[in-house]
Parts: sequence; structure tokens; C-alpha cells
Amino acid sequence: MRTRLFTTGAIVSVTLLGMPAVAHAAPAGFGAGGKVRTDFAGYADVINALVVRPGGFVAAGAAGLPDYSTDFGLARYDSRGNLLARVTTDFFGHTDRANALVAQPDGKLVAAGEAFRTAGENPDFALARYTADGTLDAGFGTGGKATADLGGHDIASALVRQPDGRLLVAGSTLDLDNGAPSVAVARFNADGTLDTTFGDGGKVVTEFAGGAQAVSAVLQPDGKLVVAGDASETGFDFWLARFGTDGTLDTSFGGDGQVTTDFGDTIDRALDVTIQSDGKLVAVGETSTMETADFALARYHTDGTLDTGFGAGGRVVTDIVGGSDQARTAIVRGNRLVVGGSATGNGTSFDFALAVYRPDGSLDTTLGDGGKTTTDFDGSVDEVHDLAIRSDGTLLAGGVAYGPSQEITETDFAVARYRP
Repeated sequence: MRTRLFTTGAIVSVTLLGMPAVAHAAPAGFGAGGKVRTDFAGYADVINALVVRPGGFVAAGAAGLPDYSTDFGLARYDSRGNLLARVTTDFFGHTDRANALVAQPDGKLVAAGEAFRTAGENPDFALARYTADGTLDAGFGTGGKATADLGGHDIASALVRQPDGRLLVAGSTLDLDNGAPSVAVARFNADGTLDTTFGDGGKVVTEFAGGAQAVSAVLQPDGKLVVAGDASETGFDFWLARFGTDGTLDTSFGGDGQVTTDFGDTIDRALDVTIQSDGKLVAVGETSTMETADFALARYHTDGTLDTGFGAGGRVVTDIVGGSDQARTAIVRGNRLVVGGSATGNGTSFDFALAVYRPDGSLDTTLGDGGKTTTDFDGSVDEVHDLAIRSDGTLLAGGVAYGPSQEITETDFAVARYRP
């Protein structure tokens, strides 16, 4: 097992290309023209989560290795995007990836994802907790790390921290014999041990007809957990489910604990879910055909019914630049919703893409180019995977940027900052 800590004052960045029609530069002093790229060791690196910290922010994801495997990778930056430190954490000597990150009130950070015990075999849920200086916290799990086997090919996609310090991890487990994914949720105590009061020994695996997988999760004020993803029973639709505090399905949500939303004769996938101050839930993702894909949003009342005051019958579809677009993350900012993802007009060169929506689901045309903006790093493939808002109102978008050859080994952590 290995943990590496690198410190540096250098950043790698490129010139900002603005929005499709109207250029709005990020505040001066962030990277180069508002963008920062970070490479770990010359291989495939990708940001999956961002957390704002005092004086800066931390990004988490996967850091590539020479054998094409990856470790948990975290990078800490100051408020101007200067790289302060990089940390990589290995669990069992094989592929590991961080997909989510949360901050504790004491300044510690917890990352969650998956870790392979044996090359080519099924991964497990994996968590690591770091002290404020980036070292593993020996008081968490075993040497700062904890894992949970959910019974199959286990991918932890989402992490939320309860007010009492317990950690809920959501994702999927796949039985390779039947090929149908099930939703998997585990709850850990603050010390990294499984909470045996939750589900079966701290774990819940729920099968849904045709298979379903959770890729995002949000905790309601009442402690219930809402997960979002897609379900294949009806041909891939937006899918949400809600679990009670004991891990059982909450049948007051959708009648049986789950809801699906169809956008038409399309393949629909929810990739993130967030909660508004009024308790309404917003899921974002994509609706696609063989030819194109667009941003897709749906808003729900607390009982799981669609909110007809949002868009058309509770649904919104947005074309960003006329080609294939995918929304991957959303964040509530006052009474606006900011959605991030990727967009392309030519099918090959994807850019960071953002869209800002009013409470009724219409685009806020006072921002960007009619409420939309795209940002290119190197003329290749760039994707937003997470968003964060700083105390000064500026927006951080983190994800991945490829190099000109579009080789996976050229991908780097990528962050762009935008004006309020």
C-alpha cells in the first residue's frame, strides 16, 4: 500500500477561450485566463469531486500510474488556483478511484470510491480520510482507510455526511453472473467502521426490476437519502429512489420508494441530484438518441411527483451548441440552478459546458450567452464533473481535460473559475 504526498508551487494552465458568442473572463488571478490543469505523473488523471476549503479548494479523483491503473488522487489549491500539494493513496496495489469528497467541520476530508483487492476481480467500496495537511488519518478505519464488500462489482459513486458524523456511501453492485446492477448503500460510523444499525450489518443492497444503479445521492433534512441514476426496466429513464434512516425503501416516495421519468423516445440518464432550500429535488443528466444528446433536468416535489411549475410538466431539455451535450452535475446558487457538463458541436471536441436556470426552469439569459457558456482547454475533450461555489460567489468547475491527441494517458485534472 502506498500514499504519496507531493508539494509544488507550479501550475500548468492554458489560455481561456470564452463562451460561444460573448467572452466573459474569470476573475483575474486564477491560473492562466481562468483555467488550471494539473498532472500527477504523466498518465490519466481526472477530477470527480470538488470541495471549497478556507483559502482555496481541494479536488479529488483518479491519478494515473505507469501500468494504466489509478490511485485515489487529491490536489489542494489556493484561491488563485496555485497548486499547493498532491496526494495519492493506494489500497491494495491495484486500481483505485475516488468519486466523491466531503469536508468535516474539523477540516478533515473523506474521499469515497472503489478499490480492487485483486487485479481484474471485483472492486469494493473504499473510503479514505485525510487530515488537513493531506496525510491519512490513522483514527479512521485501518490506517486511514476503510472498505466494504457489497457482494459483487461494487462502485461507490456518492458520499454524504450526516450531521452526527456518520457517512452514507451510495452506488451500485453488479452480479457478473446475471449482469443486472443493484443499488448499494453502506453507512459508516465516524471512525470508519460499518454502522451495524443500518440495513444488514451496515449495508443495503436493493434489487429493482431490470436493474438500476445510483450515481448520485443527497441527504434530506429529515435524514432520508435520495439516490439518482437510471433504470433499464423501461428502456433507461431518469430514476430516483428514497431510503429511510434505517436503510429501507421509503414507500411515501413514488408509492413504492422509487420514481422514473421519461423524456420521450430517448435514452435518459440522471447523473446528479441536488436539493433546493424548499425541499424540492432536481435531477440532471442527458436525454439522447443515436444522433444527438441534450442536457436534461427534472424537478420533483418531496413525494416524488414531478413539479409541473418547472419547465414543461416538470422537465427541461437544453441544447447547448447543437450537437451532443451531457449534464453531469448541478448546484443550487441562491434562487438559480447551475448545471455543468460537456458539449460538442462536431462530435469530437467536447468543451466544459455550463447552463444557468431560473426557478421556473427557463434559462437565465442575463448570464453567459443566453444562459449558457462553454470553455475549451486544448481543443480536445473537456468535461465538467463537479461544481463548487466559493464565498465570494465565484464558481469552480472541475473535471478532465485531454491533450490534443485525445489519448487517455494525456488527461489531467482541469479546473475553471467563473464570475458570479
